[in-house]
Amino acid sequence: MNSRKLLVFAMVIILLTACGVKTTDAIKGVWQSDARHGTVEFGDNGFYKATIPNGDSFTGSYKFIDSNMLEISVPEEWGGTYSVGVKVSGDTLTFISTADGTSSDLTRVK
Repeated sequence: MNSRKLLVFAMVIILLTACGVKTTDAIKGVWQSDARHGTVEFGDNGFYKATIPNGDSFTGSYKFIDSNMLEISVPEEWGGTYSVGVKVSGDTLTFISTADGTSSDLTRVK
């Protein structure tokens, strides 16, 4: 590949990456556990609402530590604050445990 084609290719990749939706925006909305353990709704204001299958719900806050790491607060009896890796791919939100690397998927509710 000549240098001109390489430059054009690099520019296209940069533009596509820059135009992509950031994880901080892509996470917003309602997500359902693939195991049907409930839903979580991430809002614009750094707060979320989680609802479990019996209808009980709780709210908490979240913030991005960096583009792929989320700090999320849960009720104290469940541990307080956690840091988890996050990845959004289409309508799938994946949480990745920083403790052991396990992951769980949620699907966007439309």
